[in-house]
Amino acid sequence: MEAKEFEEAVNAQLNIGIVSGSYSIDFGGHCKTKILIENGEIKVEAAMNGWGDGISLSDITIEKL
Repeated sequence: MEAKEFEEAVNAQLNIGIVSGSYSIDFGGHCKTKILIENGEIKVEAAMNGWGDGISLSDITIEKL
C-alpha cells in the first residue's frame, strides 16, 4: 500500500484535521513505531522490532483491509 492509500484509509476512520504531533505505537513489545502527523499527513519516522533492531522504512508495508 502506498503512503497516500494509508492516509486515505486512516482518514476514513479518523478526523485527521484535529490530530497532530508525534506518536509512539507499541505492538505488545514485538514491534514499535514512531509516527508524525502534521498538516493532515502521516509519516513513519522510525520503527524497531522486539530485539531493538531498527526496521528500514523501505521495508514497512501497509495493507488496506
